[in-house]
Amino acid sequence: EVKKVFEIAEHSTVTIYAKLDDGTLGQIIDVSGIEANARYYVQTDDDAFKKVHITTLEPFFERLRTDRKRPESDIIKVQEVFCNQGILLEDLMGTGELAITDAKLKDCGITQFGLRTAILAVIKSMQ
Repeated sequence: EVKKVFEIAEHSTVTIYAKLDDGTLGQIIDVSGIEANARYYVQTDDDAFKKVHITTLEPFFERLRTDRKRPESDIIKVQEVFCNQGILLEDLMGTGELAITDAKLKDCGITQFGLRTAILAVIKSMQ
């Protein structure tokens, strides 16, 4: 699972909000209710709102494992790169042309051509 990471000063207060049906923001009191594929807003005591989309890339990684038969070491590498680059599921599933290209994957640190090809094949098959 890929998560958005923020640097937060030690001893900062963090408040999480969700957009309600009427368009207003409601504070999340119990974090166990946070759901995948939902949008949340995070506010610390020293900054303005930051929009976060909590999502899981596990179906994508599972397709790399099963459909493309990639070893677990490849999956771990892709997870690390996607996490470091802040890549979320919707970044992979952009409408129209591919949002992520072979060149962009290479620039992000995925050096193996076969792995880049597998990633692009899975993205195309999931659109």
